[in-house]
Amino acid sequence: LIHKEYNMVTMSPKVADKTKISTEDALNYMISSRIVERVADHAVSVARYMQMISEFEDPKLAVKIYEEGIKAKKIFSDSVISLFSHDLKLADSVIDESRTLSGKLEPLMKKVFKLPSDEAVLLAYVINSIERIGAYGADISKVTLNTFIQKK
Repeated sequence: LIHKEYNMVTMSPKVADKTKISTEDALNYMISSRIVERVADHAVSVARYMQMISEFEDPKLAVKIYEEGIKAKKIFSDSVISLFSHDLKLADSVIDESRTLSGKLEPLMKKVFKLPSDEAVLLAYVINSIERIGAYGADISKVTLNTFIQKK
């Protein structure tokens, strides 16, 4: 739907005037919508992988991974809020938080590889998806900064 709207805005000046969205803004919203789709795919993958594990070898590690997943969710949510509210300070904070998240996931990944192979593979996929969700949040925040820094 957003792709269709983007095409209408870029191909018809009347539509662009009516919606009051510049072609640059429409492009940035389309880029962001694709990122949202990727995050949704990762969220589904995380849910599926976690359902495949019947018992955790290291429950404390599973809790730590879960906690980092909650942080990734907040990073992503904040990135969308920054986009729609044009909050450049929040967008900048999201980028920093994404870097922090990535740094915290690396040692967890090392611990995962010490687990039995079936569980290790699934949790490695989960950690990778969590990292991607955080990185996608940073990408949306970069779109926010690139779009609205010139307008302030």
